Amino acid sequence: MKHRPPWFGADAGALYESRAEERTRQVVGGPVA
Repeated sequence: MKHRPPWFGADAGALYESRAEERTRQVVGGPVA
């Protein structure tokens, strides 16, 4: 999942992706392309 704002730093981006991935698993039950 590479959807993250360009103004995000590396750490913030990693955290954002991690949380988004967790939410995606709960809602969809799998990764989103």
